[in-house]
Amino acid sequence: MKSGDKRKKFLILGIFLATVFWTAAGIWIVRSLSDKDRATEQMNETKELAEATEVELPETSTEEVEENGAKFLAVDLLRLIQKNSDTVGWIQIPGTKVDYPFVQTKDNDFYRTHSFDQSYNTAGWPFLDAVNMRDLSDSHNIIYLHGKITGTQFEPVRSIIASNGWMKDPENFIIRTSTEKSNAIWQVFSIYKIPTTDDYLRISFANSTDLLELVNTVKGRSVYNFEVPFSEADKMLTFSIRYDDEYIVVIHAKRTMSSLKNAEEEEDEDLEPTEDEKSSEGNELTSEEEESEV
Repeated sequence: MKSGDKRKKFLILGIFLATVFWTAAGIWIVRSLSDKDRATEQMNETKELAEATEVELPETSTEEVEENGAKFLAVDLLRLIQKNSDTVGWIQIPGTKVDYPFVQTKDNDFYRTHSFDQSYNTAGWPFLDAVNMRDLSDSHNIIYLHGKITGTQFEPVRSIIASNGWMKDPENFIIRTSTEKSNAIWQVFSIYKIPTTDDYLRISFANSTDLLELVNTVKGRSVYNFEVPFSEADKMLTFSIRYDDEYIVVIHAKRTMSSLKNAEEEEDEDLEPTEDEKSSEGNELTSEEEESEV
């Protein structure tokens, strides 16, 4: 084979490979931009849905209300649940754009690559660990944001660790959650960036000592000393955020207050007696009347 023919073949092969590469890169860029736009649309839509259910609080879907001396989120999740039955609650972290619903499904993989409407999206969606109770009543509750957050509405969460500005305002240290059954306030006690690991993701503990050991471990990693005490009776909320392919940002908070939603009063006088109870009461009256006659 002549050298000229070889060069021609190599040139054609090179052009072909370059075409494949740039085509793939172009598709990736277009998909990334599309995922970013759709993630933003989903966030805006969820806020509109939540706001639409706020009959008593028309100004905002997550308006703070005074209850027992503390400010809780007032979020009606009904329309969000109708849109996606995986909806668990709403989370808000001041000083960030974290102000949206979180979900839960049977595994911890689906919402890494799917949006709130369950369509495929590399941005993912915040989700509660599959093992956790939906009312955040476990000793350790974990919410993940492990999708591709670069360039999306979720990205500003990463700036917490990159800038000291967020940590200069103590009001940012209060995380608020609202689920179907309760509202809660959580106090941040640790925040850090670390190479990807799962050593902070334990949910079940053999005893309170194991829980306190984990708390002390994550406190030791914190880039800021929040000086928040933690006892064996406390509940912990962890927000695990993908920083990039190698690192994660982790925020830990302690529940400081909670309140049940729509607590029903069960006073006897308000309850309608059953037919058996009515019959029993009638028999008792009859017996009493017979005794009085005797």
